[in-house]
Amino acid sequence: MARQLRIVQIYAAVVLAVNIFLAATQIPWKELGNQPNLDFSKEFASNIVMSLQELAQELGIAERSNVKQALAKLHYDAYLAESRADLANIIQNAAADTRELIISEYINASGEQVLITLNNATEVQNFSGKTTLSLKPHAQGGYYAEEPHILRQDTLEQLSAVPSLFSFASFQRYYETYRDQATLHVEIENGKAQLIVPHSEQDTLRYWERELQNLRSDYARYSRMAGFSEVSGPGITITISEIFFPLEAQELRQIVSELYSAGAIAIAINGYRLAVNSYIIESEGGISVDGFSIDPSLVTIEAVGDQQTLITGIDLLFNVGLGMYDAFHVDIDTYDKLVLPGKIQ
Repeated sequence: MARQLRIVQIYAAVVLAVNIFLAATQIPWKELGNQPNLDFSKEFASNIVMSLQELAQELGIAERSNVKQALAKLHYDAYLAESRADLANIIQNAAADTRELIISEYINASGEQVLITLNNATEVQNFSGKTTLSLKPHAQGGYYAEEPHILRQDTLEQLSAVPSLFSFASFQRYYETYRDQATLHVEIENGKAQLIVPHSEQDTLRYWERELQNLRSDYARYSRMAGFSEVSGPGITITISEIFFPLEAQELRQIVSELYSAGAIAIAINGYRLAVNSYIIESEGGISVDGFSIDPSLVTIEAVGDQQTLITGIDLLFNVGLGMYDAFHVDIDTYDKLVLPGKIQ
């Protein structure tokens, strides 16, 4: 009972939060003189994503790969949104799609349990012909078989005990909405039961398979760009050691900025991978890179990208901008393959 109540609360919170968020984007905040900033809106959106994650966990399908991918993509798209309008569009479309995917995956999980029940039934195992069953969800949970069917009473009782979407009170009010989606069509042939996927659902599944593949590709690409996954490729290393004075954080930031301007797709400093939320500041120990202290008297920078373009950019900066060739020992080496791990989170 406590779990059902928790799912009621989560599902209601998701629906309410999405509606509040979308309504808030329609308010003329500028006229009221108190417009929420983008960071506040992203925090609100992040709470919606967390609620969807919790709903998936409570329904027991959070570890399914397509659910994990969809939630990760939703979270990352919200993180990258550049305006409140973009964020509202993401919440209106992607969040609703992700919620429906979670529901669909739970129905699929119920279908898997139904197949286990049927394939363990003696009358199914002994059936030598071919027939189809239509298993409809009860409004209060479980399934019943429409006539005609070959199932015995004990099998029907087992099916009525298989949890369905409507086993949760939060979804019973949506029985008419999800009844057709939650109905299972099963083919029994020569002692084996398997689900029949209607043509329209097959199209939907193919669409989601393509979308999930795109999500995986996009997520991997975004993760590399953001600095959270491994990147490999040709690049250079720059080793800077002091002659008179150690390197300063401001100078190191300029070097990093120049490398990014020259097309670097990944950078690491003394083995610490930089990401979109990285920072380089002065510290008591010298220089702090994302909270890790590095010795400013000897700094090694690795950068993946076009080697000649990176070298040209660094030469220009060191000779004209910083004059570092006179103040430091600077060694630049090229590598056909550098491997930079993702940032430690």
